[in-house]
Amino acid sequence: MDENEKNMLCRQIVETVGDAVIFTDRDGIIRLWN
Repeated sequence: MDENEKNMLCRQIVETVGDAVIFTDRDGIIRLWN
């Protein structure tokens, strides 16, 4: 799985999951949420 596929998978999970999801980078900066 390349980096683009990983990013697409993460976005699909965040957009479709029923719970709140927050992704942060190593510095703690929020990069993706639903």
